[in-house]
Amino acid sequence: MHKMIFCLLLMGFTLMVGCKKGSPMHPSNDRSVDVYVSGNSLTVNNHSIATYWKNGTPTKLGDTTLGFSRATSIVSDGINVYAAGVLFYNSVSIPTYWKNGAETRLSNGSLTASVSGIALNGSDIYVAGSDSGTAVYWKNGVKVKLTYNAQYSTANAIAIKGTDIYVGGSYIQPNGYSKAIYWENGIAIPLVDTSQESSINAITVNNNDVYMVGNTDYFAKATYWKNGAPTIVTNGYSTAIPYGIAVDGSDVYMAGVSVGITQGGINKLVSTVWKNGTPTRLTGENFGASDAEAIALHGTDVYVTGDNGYWKNGVVTQFGTNAQTFGIWLVPH
Repeated sequence: MHKMIFCLLLMGFTLMVGCKKGSPMHPSNDRSVDVYVSGNSLTVNNHSIATYWKNGTPTKLGDTTLGFSRATSIVSDGINVYAAGVLFYNSVSIPTYWKNGAETRLSNGSLTASVSGIALNGSDIYVAGSDSGTAVYWKNGVKVKLTYNAQYSTANAIAIKGTDIYVGGSYIQPNGYSKAIYWENGIAIPLVDTSQESSINAITVNNNDVYMVGNTDYFAKATYWKNGAPTIVTNGYSTAIPYGIAVDGSDVYMAGVSVGITQGGINKLVSTVWKNGTPTRLTGENFGASDAEAIALHGTDVYVTGDNGYWKNGVVTQFGTNAQTFGIWLVPH
């Protein structure tokens, strides 16, 4: 998934949670909305297990005997809770989703695959990711390949609007550089830009407009696209990586990381929210490196998940040093 400072050695399948010293949990007192967060937590036998939290209360998912699992994204219809992620088994990552804790594996585990997003449309469950180097999504467990004239591609996000299915990601060009692309109902639409390296990390639909967020010029320029037209948010002088996007009217919010001065005066990637291009750091100068992963809105409130909890309007709620969080979903009462 996105974690640039995520302590995951994927090739060795060694996962450590609590990459930095945490502070005590501060439970949310928001009574107007239920806050669902997905990620993973450390068990007593030092296994990382996929977990989701509802208003700070954890529910563990998956099989603790497998060794490692994580839930990268989450949605809820107010009754059922759906989380998507991966299980690591026999040196292979298995794409998986859970409905109210019941596990559905999306491959047989013979080849490595990944999961990056989940969406609902009525009773249909859509999960996006990659399988054997090809961008895919699964609809109710049935795999749909997203083709393009490329040797390698990946799907990083999915959104549904009515009967339309939007998937954002990247593909590898013959020169080895990645390029941003999205698919609308399976039709590939490469995004035109002049940079050598670009990618889409998240996608959302607001009214009839499709918004995507990611990077151009390697990881230097945070960028969002509205209906394919890019808006470059940062100047490219230092790393800025947006991983999540949310839209409210004409306001565009992005969440991710940018270079900031942290503990000991060291430049590190710290959690950042951009509103219409204006950045706000979620962590102060005395905080260690941090990583905002996803963003959601409720009225005037801005929720951002990452590290071992989430922020609401800049105020942190942490789930403890044994947690890592990725996805967020809000259900108003």
